[in-house]
Amino acid sequence: MSEVRYFSLARHGLLGAFSAIGIKAGDGVLIPGFICRDVLGCIHSIGAIPFFYQVDQAMKPVFLPQDQSIKAVLLVNYFGFPQELSPFTQYGLDHGVALIEDNAHGWLSRDANNVALGSRVAFGITSFRKTIRVPDGAILHINNVDSNTEIEPQLEFLNEPLSFAFRFRTISAHLERSYGIPLLKFNRRVTRILRRVLTGSELPQVLLSETSVPETKGPSTKSMQQFQSTDQSQEILRRRTLYVDVQSALSKTAVTPIFSELPDYVCPYGFAFVSEPSQIENVKKQLRALDVEVISWPDLPSTTTTSTSSFYPNVWFVNFL
Repeated sequence: MSEVRYFSLARHGLLGAFSAIGIKAGDGVLIPGFICRDVLGCIHSIGAIPFFYQVDQAMKPVFLPQDQSIKAVLLVNYFGFPQELSPFTQYGLDHGVALIEDNAHGWLSRDANNVALGSRVAFGITSFRKTIRVPDGAILHINNVDSNTEIEPQLEFLNEPLSFAFRFRTISAHLERSYGIPLLKFNRRVTRILRRVLTGSELPQVLLSETSVPETKGPSTKSMQQFQSTDQSQEILRRRTLYVDVQSALSKTAVTPIFSELPDYVCPYGFAFVSEPSQIENVKKQLRALDVEVISWPDLPSTTTTSTSSFYPNVWFVNFL
């Protein structure tokens, strides 16, 4: 059996996967230490317990710890590049746990076997709002699960008007890409500077909670219309071309790319690299002609900041949205 459910945020899809698996308070969920803190909100909101595994600089798992309470393990397709499945599938077989493919970054990407990311294990979560400019939109893939699995019904689609802020960002992006008018860049920079001053983070704190999840609701009709009408081939080509251009522009800098090659079927979410913060202004200078944004990712969970690998805080990426 294979089914699809649409949500406004990827976190809602992750909660849907937890529900289908039957994860409850006290159950363990194994997740990477290199992860955005909002994933913790899904786990803690149902009283489950997070366990962490670490990844190396190629984003591969170093070691998958064991515990009898662990009922699911989350594997991540970082920056739209396919995670190697073999260590996770073997772990799932050895310990009887469910696999969840976090494909938030990987809409339009496929692995070396030309299989769509997010559809390779029992459950997959994809956030297409991170690939195309829509106000919300995520997918929960339920792949080849037992017919007795309880899957929540599709939430009602919401025909809500677009906010002024979103419409302004969309128009600004169009003007910036078509005519070189940097309205989006200016608006984004001012917003993030103000947010960091006020909250300590450039991203909205309501989206980064480690204890709760925003109210679950269906995706907007307008997001689904944009999702369905997107010229996928054109978007893949744009992103792959931009990846090559960014890689070329940074080839003489001191940064270390996370992925040195761009496989045939990958649609990159962005260009990820490791760099000391002192080098970032030079990176931005080298990329100025491409009109792209350079940001740090992820906002790490507070519980892992004292035990993470040394390169975690020095991962940056060039955003292709």
